[in-house]
Amino acid sequence: MSTFAERPWSEKATVDDVYYCYRILLAREPSDEDIKYWSERLATEDFSYAKLAWYFRKSREFGVRKRARGITLVSLEDFELYVHDYDWDIGENILQYRQYEPHVTAFLKKHLREGMTFVDVGANVGYFTLTAAKQVGASGRVIAVECNSQNCELMYMSLHRNGFDQVVVYPYAISDTRKLMSFSWGFSNGMVNELAEDEEEPFIIPAVTLDSILQNETRIDVIKMDIEGSEAKAWIGMQQTIQKHYPILLMEFFPSLLKQVSGGEGEDLLNSIFAQGYRAAILGLEQQLVPALSTQDVIDVWRKRAEEIGDEDKTYLDLVFSTIDLCEERPAPRIAWLSPFPPQRSGIANYSYSIIKELRPHLDIDLFYDGEVPAPEIRQEFNAYPISEFPKRRKQYAEVVCHLGNHSGFHKRIYELAWNFPGTIVLHDYNLSAFLRDAFYREGNGLYEKALVNDGSESERRIFHELLPVIGRHAVRTPMSHAVVNRSRKVIVHHRWIKNQFANKDHIQVIPMFAKIDYQPTPEEIESFKSKFRIRENYFLISCLGFTNTNKLPKLQIDVIERLLAQGYPVHLLFAGETAQEVKHLEAQVEAGTNNDHITFTGYLNEKDYFTAIFASDVIINLRNPSMGEASLTLTQALAAGKPTIVSDLDQYREFPDRVCWKLTHDENEAQLLYEYLTVLLSNRNVREAISVNALDYAETVLALDRVIPQWLRLISR
Repeated sequence: MSTFAERPWSEKATVDDVYYCYRILLAREPSDEDIKYWSERLATEDFSYAKLAWYFRKSREFGVRKRARGITLVSLEDFELYVHDYDWDIGENILQYRQYEPHVTAFLKKHLREGMTFVDVGANVGYFTLTAAKQVGASGRVIAVECNSQNCELMYMSLHRNGFDQVVVYPYAISDTRKLMSFSWGFSNGMVNELAEDEEEPFIIPAVTLDSILQNETRIDVIKMDIEGSEAKAWIGMQQTIQKHYPILLMEFFPSLLKQVSGGEGEDLLNSIFAQGYRAAILGLEQQLVPALSTQDVIDVWRKRAEEIGDEDKTYLDLVFSTIDLCEERPAPRIAWLSPFPPQRSGIANYSYSIIKELRPHLDIDLFYDGEVPAPEIRQEFNAYPISEFPKRRKQYAEVVCHLGNHSGFHKRIYELAWNFPGTIVLHDYNLSAFLRDAFYREGNGLYEKALVNDGSESERRIFHELLPVIGRHAVRTPMSHAVVNRSRKVIVHHRWIKNQFANKDHIQVIPMFAKIDYQPTPEEIESFKSKFRIRENYFLISCLGFTNTNKLPKLQIDVIERLLAQGYPVHLLFAGETAQEVKHLEAQVEAGTNNDHITFTGYLNEKDYFTAIFASDVIINLRNPSMGEASLTLTQALAAGKPTIVSDLDQYREFPDRVCWKLTHDENEAQLLYEYLTVLLSNRNVREAISVNALDYAETVLALDRVIPQWLRLISR
């Protein structure tokens, strides 16, 4: 062998390089045959020293040696983890200290809970992946993304060792589009770059976007992203995920690497994240969260740290982004929640309880009820007070949320308090005229007049006082919601159409009615339900869900069903819910008629029977004419169950895509159109299945509860 002093520098590989590859990478002396083989190859092929080293690292012998000598199983507090003991980036740290980045670990343990979904982008050997798997439990889900195949191999071994079946691993790089990229690495860490035309023997890996990986996920709670400067490109390719879920983001902010790999300035990435409504905090090594209210705040802290280190190229920050304030110095906001609650027979009661269960980890919520005491399980989770207690407690709360609907028994006192103590209202019905007439006009309460006069001037008050009897008889034409909306600080509505009815709408936020199934019946329970209500097994079941009033056009539905029965169609019409007083005479006529074994009024159904009715149904009819501008929980539940649904072609219902539900125009031909819709659905299974798939997709994306809750949190925290 020649000495180093005698050897001139060259990119071209030599036999000396072969010798040292055997010594350093394979830990043995080369045989005569080895030297002969490589001498012949070097003489006939153009080999650089880098290409030679690459061949040795990819050899089977190197792989076997690495597996035999370089892998250690480390026992940690919550799991066991395989690492490479020659891995100076992460493995050696874990071997020595039995932990890794304790400040990040502590943050994840604090904010991840049972049932959550965690995404680990740049998972490396899986330390944070397994940390998250332990926290979210078997009911949760962890998605690990790692492009280094050697790291993935260790991660698979660790997952199998710990029995973490809730983890899925994607062996890809993450970027702004789907493409092939170049990967270079030293130990477990690596860097992804665009492929260069002049790059010699690049190690090529596939890259995808986060949106493509996560597009079918129903919830994403936390995303950790540490991908050596590719964060800016990843951000571009995850916008659908952000807008759908608004997860907490835990991200390494490394300006020098961002510029080198993503080709942009760190400020640009920060500006884009802030523009999505996120708040930022800097996660310190002592596990503290320091608020950063702007891009400049982050840059100022980064520059200060760079001065302390003495090298900007080696300075980074761990940042946390969230739509709510996660800083420990600030306690969760106290919220007063005025609403009906189960067991009150109200769709708003069920809606309200579902929302507060999801908000509870983020907000300190006290409940105020009118009438029936909330169910025991609710009182175990929340402080609940009679609504009469609210005025003397109101100063304790940062926010007051009042739910307004059309039931005078449930919402009268809530409306009075929303009027007297303006805060945030949830307007479940655009048209409140019938409610206000029943609640206030009949008893001479001045709130009725105030609801008609937006500015409260005396001249208008006198004019409207003269018109009150006329307006009362034609209430449906006078929504009477504008006054309380204009008076409130913030307003939540469930449809764009409702927001657009108001001239002053800057304080109105559209948050969709969520789609959620609270009970999934078994086939035996469905069979028992049908038997209970005398629904024949081979009959096509058409259902109208919830409280049955005249606005749902029960007479129209009955007429069309009787026409189908007369023509021999095996159909059964089910009114699955309580019957309004004004519909009782129609119910009596049906029970006395010849088709009483094909048309059923169930009366009030408990939760189990209600959801069983949905799943037993073949088609749901969800009509409103006239519409009170209400959001329909029964409609979104039907979509969540994948049921073909017919709705009114009116106002807010026009926002639902035609592929998701069919729309009935209310004119002189409405009966014929409903008849034709039902005959098509009766006779064509493929059409029913196509609508069902579309309904499920819409419910699981646009109307998913996990997408709705971040919107609530942003509004309350605003």
